[in-house]
Formats: sequence, C-alpha cells, structure tokens
Amino acid sequence: VSQPDLTVKAISQLVGFRDVSHYVATFRKQSGTTPEQFRRLH
Repeated sequence: VSQPDLTVKAISQLVGFRDVSHYVATFRKQSGTTPEQFRRLH
C-alpha cells in the first residue's frame, strides 16, 4: 500500500517467495483476497 509502484512480482521477491503464484496463493489464503484486489481496496 505504501509503495503502489511495486509490482506483485517484486513484492513477492522482497518478502522471500521464489514463485509469484505461490505468493498470491498464500496472500489469498491469509487475507481472503488477492494482492491486486487488496491494492484496489486500500
């Protein structure tokens, strides 16, 4: 949210995921929404 210019891929790498799809699946499981949906809401 604080850095809207970062891609989801870049964020996933920054937080330690090697595969962006695994990051998205984990994010969705924890938050109930995808990273892109989360961005639009916040």
